[in-house]
Amino acid sequence: MKIKELLCILALMILIQTTLRAQWINIYSNSNIGFIGVECINEDTVFVGGYNRTILRTYDKGQTWQIIDLGFEIHALDINFPDAQTGYIVGASGRIAKTTDYGDNWELMITDTNYRLEKAEFIHPDTGWVIANGWVIGYNGGLILKTYNGGVSWDHYYIDDYDLFDIEMLNNLNGLIGIKSNSDPYGFLKTEDGGDTWNLSNPEFWFINTITFINENIGYCTAFQGELHKSTNGGITWEFITDDYEIGVYTRSQLLFLTEEIGFYAGWEAMFDNGKISRTDDSGNTWTDQIIDKFWDVDMLNIDTGFAVTCNGKIFKTINGGIPVGVTESNISQSNNVTVFPNPLTDISELKINPDLLVDHCRLSFILYDQKGRKVKQINNIKTSKIEITRGNLSPGIYFYSLIGGNRIIESDKLLIK
Repeated sequence: MKIKELLCILALMILIQTTLRAQWINIYSNSNIGFIGVECINEDTVFVGGYNRTILRTYDKGQTWQIIDLGFEIHALDINFPDAQTGYIVGASGRIAKTTDYGDNWELMITDTNYRLEKAEFIHPDTGWVIANGWVIGYNGGLILKTYNGGVSWDHYYIDDYDLFDIEMLNNLNGLIGIKSNSDPYGFLKTEDGGDTWNLSNPEFWFINTITFINENIGYCTAFQGELHKSTNGGITWEFITDDYEIGVYTRSQLLFLTEEIGFYAGWEAMFDNGKISRTDDSGNTWTDQIIDKFWDVDMLNIDTGFAVTCNGKIFKTINGGIPVGVTESNISQSNNVTVFPNPLTDISELKINPDLLVDHCRLSFILYDQKGRKVKQINNIKTSKIEITRGNLSPGIYFYSLIGGNRIIESDKLLIK
Protein backbone atom coordinates (compact mmCIF):
# COMPACT_ATOMS: atom_id res chain seq x y z
CA MET A 1 0.00 0.00 0.00
CA LYS A 2 1.34 3.46 -0.89
CA ILE A 3 2.23 5.63 2.09
CA LYS A 4 -0.10 8.44 0.95
CA GLU A 5 -3.04 6.01 0.77
CA LEU A 6 -2.12 4.64 4.19
CA LEU A 7 -2.06 8.09 5.75
CA CYS A 8 -5.48 8.89 4.28
CA ILE A 9 -6.90 5.69 5.72
CA LEU A 10 -5.30 6.40 9.08
CA ALA A 11 -6.72 9.92 9.11
CA LEU A 12 -10.22 8.56 8.50
CA MET A 13 -9.73 5.93 11.20
CA ILE A 14 -8.53 8.58 13.61
CA LEU A 15 -11.59 10.75 13.04
CA ILE A 16 -14.02 7.85 13.41
CA GLN A 17 -12.31 6.32 16.44
CA THR A 18 -11.87 9.61 18.28
CA THR A 19 -15.47 10.68 17.74
CA LEU A 20 -16.83 7.25 18.55
CA ARG A 21 -15.05 6.65 21.83
CA ALA A 22 -14.54 10.14 23.14
CA GLN A 23 -16.23 10.72 26.46
CA TRP A 24 -16.67 14.41 25.70
CA ILE A 25 -20.35 14.72 24.78
CA ASN A 26 -21.71 17.59 22.69
CA ILE A 27 -24.55 18.87 24.90
CA TYR A 28 -25.35 22.16 23.13
CA SER A 29 -24.92 23.55 19.61
CA ASN A 30 -25.68 26.90 18.02
CA SER A 31 -23.88 27.57 14.76
CA ASN A 32 -24.79 31.26 14.96
CA ILE A 33 -22.66 31.81 18.08
CA GLY A 34 -18.94 31.29 18.47
CA PHE A 35 -17.96 30.33 22.02
CA ILE A 36 -14.61 31.43 23.45
CA GLY A 37 -14.63 31.09 27.24
CA VAL A 38 -16.12 28.74 29.85
CA GLU A 39 -16.15 29.02 33.65
CA CYS A 40 -17.41 26.28 35.97
CA ILE A 41 -18.82 27.64 39.23
CA ASN A 42 -19.92 24.27 40.62
CA GLU A 43 -21.37 21.03 39.24
CA ASP A 44 -24.70 22.73 38.54
CA THR A 45 -23.72 26.22 37.39
CA VAL A 46 -21.55 26.99 34.36
CA PHE A 47 -21.10 30.16 32.29
CA VAL A 48 -20.09 30.30 28.63
CA GLY A 49 -19.03 33.45 26.78
CA GLY A 50 -19.51 34.04 23.07
CA TYR A 51 -18.99 36.59 20.34
CA ASN A 52 -20.74 39.95 20.37
CA ARG A 53 -22.99 40.19 23.45
CA THR A 54 -24.06 36.62 24.24
CA ILE A 55 -23.53 34.82 27.54
CA LEU A 56 -24.96 31.38 28.34
CA ARG A 57 -25.66 29.97 31.80
CA THR A 58 -26.83 26.60 33.06
CA TYR A 59 -28.17 25.79 36.51
CA ASP A 60 -28.78 22.09 35.86
CA LYS A 61 -25.40 20.60 34.94
CA GLY A 62 -25.74 21.58 31.28
CA GLN A 63 -29.13 20.02 30.55
CA THR A 64 -30.61 23.41 29.63
CA TRP A 65 -28.94 26.73 28.82
CA GLN A 66 -30.27 30.23 29.34
CA ILE A 67 -29.08 32.93 26.93
CA ILE A 68 -28.30 36.15 28.80
CA ASP A 69 -28.25 39.35 26.75
CA LEU A 70 -25.83 41.74 28.43
CA GLY A 71 -27.39 44.74 26.76
CA PHE A 72 -24.03 45.75 25.29
CA GLU A 73 -21.36 44.12 23.12
CA ILE A 74 -18.46 42.52 24.93
CA HIS A 75 -16.85 40.04 22.45
CA ALA A 76 -15.93 37.83 25.41
CA LEU A 77 -12.38 36.50 25.48
CA ASP A 78 -12.26 35.29 29.09
CA ILE A 79 -14.59 34.68 32.04
CA ASN A 80 -13.43 34.74 35.66
CA PHE A 81 -15.56 34.22 38.77
CA PRO A 82 -13.64 34.71 42.05
CA ASP A 83 -16.77 33.45 43.83
CA ALA A 84 -20.21 32.18 42.81
CA GLN A 85 -21.81 35.61 43.11
CA THR A 86 -19.23 37.89 41.51
CA GLY A 87 -17.90 37.45 38.00
CA TYR A 88 -16.04 39.35 35.30
CA ILE A 89 -16.00 39.01 31.51
CA VAL A 90 -13.25 40.72 29.52
CA GLY A 91 -13.28 41.37 25.81
CA ALA A 92 -12.43 43.63 22.91
CA SER A 93 -11.90 47.40 23.02
CA GLY A 94 -11.22 47.56 26.74
CA ARG A 95 -14.64 46.25 27.75
CA ILE A 96 -15.30 44.49 31.04
CA ALA A 97 -18.69 43.18 32.17
CA LYS A 98 -19.29 42.56 35.88
CA THR A 99 -22.02 40.76 37.80
CA THR A 100 -22.63 40.69 41.54
CA ASP A 101 -25.87 38.67 41.50
CA TYR A 102 -24.82 35.26 40.10
CA GLY A 103 -25.02 36.46 36.50
CA ASP A 104 -28.60 37.76 36.46
CA ASN A 105 -27.48 41.30 35.69
CA TRP A 106 -24.28 42.73 34.22
CA GLU A 107 -22.79 46.22 34.15
CA LEU A 108 -20.28 47.62 31.66
CA MET A 109 -17.13 48.84 33.40
CA ILE A 110 -15.00 51.72 32.15
CA THR A 111 -11.29 50.94 31.80
CA ASP A 112 -10.17 53.97 29.74
CA THR A 113 -8.43 51.87 27.10
CA ASN A 114 -9.14 50.48 23.65
CA TYR A 115 -6.73 47.57 24.06
CA ARG A 116 -8.03 44.06 23.49
CA LEU A 117 -8.49 42.45 26.92
CA GLU A 118 -7.23 38.85 26.79
CA LYS A 119 -7.30 37.29 30.29
CA ALA A 120 -8.66 38.11 33.75
CA GLU A 121 -7.25 36.84 37.04
CA PHE A 122 -9.18 37.67 40.22
CA ILE A 123 -8.10 36.27 43.60
CA HIS A 124 -10.88 38.16 45.44
CA PRO A 125 -14.18 39.73 44.28
CA ASP A 126 -12.53 43.14 44.53
CA THR A 127 -8.90 42.34 43.63
CA GLY A 128 -7.86 41.35 40.15
CA TRP A 129 -5.63 41.81 37.13
CA VAL A 130 -6.39 41.88 33.41
CA ILE A 131 -3.86 41.58 30.59
CA ALA A 132 -4.40 43.21 27.20
CA ASN A 133 -2.72 43.75 23.84
CA GLY A 134 -2.61 46.82 21.64
CA TRP A 135 -1.59 45.31 18.33
CA VAL A 136 -5.22 45.08 17.21
CA ILE A 137 -5.43 48.87 17.24
CA GLY A 138 -1.93 49.58 15.97
CA TYR A 139 -0.06 49.92 19.29
CA ASN A 140 3.11 47.97 19.96
CA GLY A 141 3.05 46.18 23.30
CA GLY A 142 0.70 45.13 26.04
CA LEU A 143 -1.19 46.53 29.00
CA ILE A 144 -1.78 45.27 32.53
CA LEU A 145 -4.87 46.52 34.38
CA LYS A 146 -5.20 46.19 38.15
CA THR A 147 -8.07 46.92 40.53
CA TYR A 148 -8.40 46.80 44.31
CA ASN A 149 -12.00 48.02 44.45
CA GLY A 150 -13.97 45.70 42.20
CA GLY A 151 -13.38 47.69 39.03
CA VAL A 152 -14.43 51.12 40.28
CA SER A 153 -10.95 52.25 39.22
CA TRP A 154 -8.10 50.61 37.32
CA ASP A 155 -4.35 51.15 37.43
CA HIS A 156 -2.68 50.97 34.03
CA TYR A 157 0.78 49.45 33.41
CA TYR A 158 1.88 49.75 29.78
CA ILE A 159 4.41 47.13 28.63
CA ASP A 160 6.37 48.17 25.54
CA ASP A 161 7.43 45.62 22.92
CA TYR A 162 5.73 42.61 24.53
CA ASP A 163 2.49 40.84 23.68
CA LEU A 164 0.80 39.33 26.75
CA PHE A 165 -0.79 35.88 26.51
CA ASP A 166 -1.61 34.44 29.93
CA ILE A 167 -1.54 35.44 33.59
CA GLU A 168 -1.35 33.30 36.73
CA MET A 169 -1.33 34.81 40.22
CA LEU A 170 0.04 32.37 42.80
CA ASN A 171 -1.14 34.55 45.71
CA ASN A 172 -1.87 38.22 46.35
CA LEU A 173 1.80 39.14 45.79
CA ASN A 174 3.41 36.71 43.34
CA GLY A 175 2.39 36.19 39.76
CA LEU A 176 3.56 35.45 36.22
CA ILE A 177 2.56 36.67 32.77
CA GLY A 178 3.42 34.75 29.60
CA ILE A 179 4.84 37.00 26.91
CA LYS A 180 6.00 37.07 23.31
CA SER A 181 8.58 39.47 21.98
CA ASN A 182 10.11 40.25 18.63
CA SER A 183 13.47 40.95 20.27
CA ASP A 184 15.56 39.70 23.20
CA PRO A 185 15.04 39.10 26.06
CA TYR A 186 12.02 36.85 26.36
CA GLY A 187 10.62 34.77 29.25
CA PHE A 188 7.97 35.88 31.73
CA LEU A 189 6.91 39.09 33.35
CA LYS A 190 7.05 38.41 37.08
CA THR A 191 5.72 40.34 40.08
CA GLU A 192 6.48 39.94 43.78
CA ASP A 193 4.52 42.97 45.01
CA GLY A 194 0.99 42.30 43.82
CA GLY A 195 1.52 43.76 40.36
CA ASP A 196 2.90 47.17 41.28
CA THR A 197 6.07 46.25 39.37
CA TRP A 198 6.74 43.60 36.73
CA ASN A 199 10.22 42.35 35.80
CA LEU A 200 11.51 39.96 33.15
CA SER A 201 12.48 36.46 34.27
CA ASN A 202 13.59 33.18 32.64
CA PRO A 203 14.94 34.75 29.43
CA GLU A 204 15.65 31.27 28.01
CA PHE A 205 12.01 31.05 26.92
CA TRP A 206 10.40 32.55 23.85
CA PHE A 207 6.64 32.96 23.59
CA ILE A 208 5.04 31.64 26.81
CA ASN A 209 1.40 31.24 25.80
CA THR A 210 -0.18 29.21 28.63
CA ILE A 211 0.49 28.99 32.38
CA THR A 212 -1.21 26.88 35.05
CA PHE A 213 -0.34 26.27 38.72
CA ILE A 214 -1.97 23.75 41.06
CA ASN A 215 -0.52 25.49 44.15
CA GLU A 216 2.02 28.20 44.93
CA ASN A 217 4.94 25.97 43.96
CA ILE A 218 3.97 23.46 41.26
CA GLY A 219 3.01 24.68 37.84
CA TYR A 220 3.32 24.10 34.10
CA CYS A 221 3.66 26.29 31.03
CA THR A 222 3.83 25.85 27.27
CA ALA A 223 6.42 27.74 25.29
CA PHE A 224 7.29 28.17 21.62
CA GLN A 225 6.10 25.26 19.44
CA GLY A 226 4.19 23.65 22.29
CA GLU A 227 7.14 22.75 24.51
CA LEU A 228 5.94 21.82 28.01
CA HIS A 229 7.87 22.90 31.12
CA LYS A 230 7.33 22.30 34.83
CA SER A 231 8.25 24.36 37.90
CA THR A 232 8.34 23.15 41.51
CA ASN A 233 9.43 26.44 43.06
CA GLY A 234 6.81 28.97 42.03
CA GLY A 235 8.22 29.70 38.60
CA ILE A 236 11.78 30.53 39.64
CA THR A 237 13.20 27.69 37.55
CA TRP A 238 11.62 25.39 34.97
CA GLU A 239 12.28 21.81 33.90
CA PHE A 240 11.78 20.73 30.28
CA ILE A 241 9.14 17.97 30.07
CA THR A 242 8.33 17.35 26.42
CA ASP A 243 8.29 18.94 22.99
CA ASP A 244 5.55 19.96 20.55
CA TYR A 245 5.04 16.42 19.22
CA GLU A 246 3.16 15.51 22.40
CA ILE A 247 0.84 18.53 22.67
CA GLY A 248 0.83 20.55 19.47
CA VAL A 249 1.11 24.15 18.35
CA TYR A 250 -2.17 26.06 18.32
CA THR A 251 -3.24 29.65 17.82
CA ARG A 252 -5.61 29.47 20.78
CA SER A 253 -4.81 27.15 23.68
CA GLN A 254 -5.63 26.44 27.31
CA LEU A 255 -3.50 24.37 29.70
CA LEU A 256 -5.07 23.10 32.93
CA PHE A 257 -3.61 20.75 35.56
CA LEU A 258 -5.85 19.35 38.31
CA THR A 259 -3.08 17.45 40.10
CA GLU A 260 0.65 17.18 39.56
CA GLU A 261 -0.03 14.19 37.30
CA ILE A 262 -3.36 14.86 35.58
CA GLY A 263 -3.73 17.71 33.12
CA PHE A 264 -5.78 18.81 30.11
CA TYR A 265 -4.92 20.81 27.02
CA ALA A 266 -7.43 22.43 24.66
CA GLY A 267 -6.35 24.10 21.46
CA TRP A 268 -7.42 25.37 18.05
CA GLU A 269 -5.25 26.22 15.07
CA ALA A 270 -6.76 28.88 12.84
CA MET A 271 -4.42 28.30 9.89
CA PHE A 272 -5.41 24.63 9.53
CA ASP A 273 -8.87 24.98 11.08
CA ASN A 274 -8.42 22.10 13.52
CA GLY A 275 -8.20 21.58 17.25
CA LYS A 276 -8.42 19.06 20.07
CA ILE A 277 -8.53 18.24 23.76
CA SER A 278 -5.67 16.16 25.14
CA ARG A 279 -5.06 14.59 28.55
CA THR A 280 -1.96 13.54 30.47
CA ASP A 281 -1.81 11.21 33.47
CA ASP A 282 1.95 11.29 33.98
CA SER A 283 2.82 14.95 34.64
CA GLY A 284 2.87 15.86 30.97
CA ASN A 285 5.38 13.29 29.74
CA THR A 286 2.81 11.72 27.41
CA TRP A 287 -0.50 13.05 26.08
CA THR A 288 -3.49 11.36 24.51
CA ASP A 289 -5.91 13.22 22.25
CA GLN A 290 -9.48 12.70 23.41
CA ILE A 291 -11.60 14.58 20.87
CA ILE A 292 -11.15 16.71 17.77
CA ASP A 293 -12.95 20.03 17.21
CA LYS A 294 -12.28 23.79 17.20
CA PHE A 295 -11.73 24.08 20.96
CA TRP A 296 -11.04 27.47 22.51
CA ASP A 297 -11.36 26.77 26.21
CA VAL A 298 -11.79 24.00 28.79
CA ASP A 299 -12.56 24.16 32.50
CA MET A 300 -12.60 21.21 34.87
CA LEU A 301 -14.31 21.09 38.27
CA ASN A 302 -12.29 18.00 39.16
CA ILE A 303 -10.50 15.20 37.34
CA ASP A 304 -13.84 13.78 36.16
CA THR A 305 -16.26 16.65 35.46
CA GLY A 306 -15.62 19.48 33.04
CA PHE A 307 -16.90 21.58 30.15
CA ALA A 308 -15.28 22.77 26.92
CA VAL A 309 -16.36 25.17 24.16
CA THR A 310 -15.60 25.61 20.47
CA CYS A 311 -15.49 28.61 18.20
CA ASN A 312 -18.20 27.03 16.02
CA GLY A 313 -20.88 27.11 18.71
CA LYS A 314 -20.58 23.81 20.58
CA ILE A 315 -20.48 23.03 24.28
CA PHE A 316 -19.03 19.70 25.39
CA LYS A 317 -19.16 17.96 28.77
CA THR A 318 -17.36 15.03 30.35
CA ILE A 319 -18.14 13.21 33.59
CA ASN A 320 -15.23 10.77 33.45
CA GLY A 321 -12.28 12.95 32.56
CA GLY A 322 -12.69 12.27 28.87
CA ILE A 323 -11.29 8.74 29.14
CA PRO A 324 -12.43 6.41 26.32
CA VAL A 325 -14.41 3.74 28.14
CA GLY A 326 -17.56 1.73 27.45
CA VAL A 327 -16.43 0.02 24.26
CA THR A 328 -19.31 -2.18 23.19
CA GLU A 329 -19.63 -5.08 20.77
CA SER A 330 -21.25 -2.77 18.23
CA ASN A 331 -18.35 -0.31 18.05
CA ILE A 332 -15.27 -2.48 18.59
CA SER A 333 -12.96 -2.20 15.61
CA GLN A 334 -12.68 -5.36 13.55
CA SER A 335 -9.66 -4.35 11.46
CA ASN A 336 -6.37 -6.24 11.31
CA ASN A 337 -4.20 -3.39 12.53
CA VAL A 338 -3.92 -4.81 16.06
CA THR A 339 -4.43 -8.26 17.54
CA VAL A 340 -3.81 -9.64 21.01
CA PHE A 341 -3.28 -13.39 21.37
CA PRO A 342 -4.19 -15.20 23.45
CA ASN A 343 -7.22 -13.25 24.56
CA PRO A 344 -8.17 -13.94 27.39
CA LEU A 345 -4.78 -13.15 28.90
CA THR A 346 -3.51 -15.45 31.64
CA ASP A 347 0.14 -14.58 32.18
CA ILE A 348 1.59 -13.30 28.88
CA SER A 349 -0.01 -12.40 25.57
CA GLU A 350 1.48 -11.07 22.35
CA LEU A 351 0.41 -7.76 20.81
CA LYS A 352 0.76 -7.79 17.03
CA ILE A 353 0.69 -4.49 15.14
CA ASN A 354 0.38 -3.92 11.41
CA PRO A 355 3.96 -3.04 10.32
CA ASP A 356 2.58 -0.27 8.09
CA LEU A 357 1.75 1.67 11.25
CA LEU A 358 5.41 1.80 12.30
CA VAL A 359 6.18 5.01 10.42
CA ASP A 360 8.75 7.48 11.70
CA HIS A 361 6.36 10.28 12.62
CA CYS A 362 3.78 8.07 14.33
CA ARG A 363 4.71 7.40 17.98
CA LEU A 364 2.84 4.29 19.05
CA SER A 365 1.65 3.61 22.58
CA PHE A 366 -0.44 0.80 24.05
CA ILE A 367 -2.76 1.79 26.93
CA LEU A 368 -4.90 -0.55 29.01
CA TYR A 369 -7.90 0.71 31.03
CA ASP A 370 -10.04 -0.97 33.65
CA GLN A 371 -13.86 -0.76 33.57
CA LYS A 372 -13.82 2.54 35.49
CA GLY A 373 -11.59 4.13 32.86
CA ARG A 374 -8.46 4.10 35.00
CA LYS A 375 -5.18 3.61 33.18
CA VAL A 376 -3.59 0.41 34.53
CA LYS A 377 -0.82 -0.26 32.00
CA GLN A 378 0.99 1.75 29.34
CA ILE A 379 3.74 0.86 26.87
CA ASN A 380 5.29 3.83 25.05
CA ASN A 381 7.48 4.26 21.97
CA ILE A 382 6.62 0.93 20.36
CA LYS A 383 9.15 0.25 17.61
CA THR A 384 8.39 -3.36 16.64
CA SER A 385 5.32 -5.13 15.31
CA LYS A 386 5.30 -7.66 18.18
CA ILE A 387 5.52 -6.94 21.90
CA GLU A 388 4.67 -8.87 25.06
CA ILE A 389 1.84 -7.88 27.38
CA THR A 390 2.24 -9.23 30.89
CA ARG A 391 -0.57 -9.59 33.37
CA GLY A 392 1.42 -8.50 36.39
CA ASN A 393 -0.84 -7.95 39.38
CA LEU A 394 -4.00 -7.15 37.40
CA SER A 395 -7.18 -8.74 38.72
CA PRO A 396 -9.39 -10.97 36.54
CA GLY A 397 -12.02 -9.10 34.56
CA ILE A 398 -12.82 -7.10 31.42
CA TYR A 399 -10.38 -4.42 30.32
CA PHE A 400 -10.20 -2.09 27.33
CA TYR A 401 -7.11 -1.23 25.35
CA SER A 402 -6.23 1.47 22.84
CA LEU A 403 -3.37 1.75 20.40
CA ILE A 404 -2.38 5.41 20.19
CA GLY A 405 -0.46 6.68 17.18
CA GLY A 406 0.66 10.29 17.01
CA ASN A 407 -1.64 10.98 19.96
CA ARG A 408 -4.65 9.61 18.09
CA ILE A 409 -6.68 6.51 18.88
CA ILE A 410 -5.97 4.11 16.02
CA GLU A 411 -7.80 1.13 17.44
CA SER A 412 -9.56 0.01 20.64
CA ASP A 413 -10.84 -3.38 21.76
CA LYS A 414 -11.57 -5.60 24.75
CA LEU A 415 -8.99 -7.62 26.63
CA LEU A 416 -10.15 -10.31 29.04
CA ILE A 417 -7.93 -11.32 31.93
CA LYS A 418 -8.47 -14.69 33.62
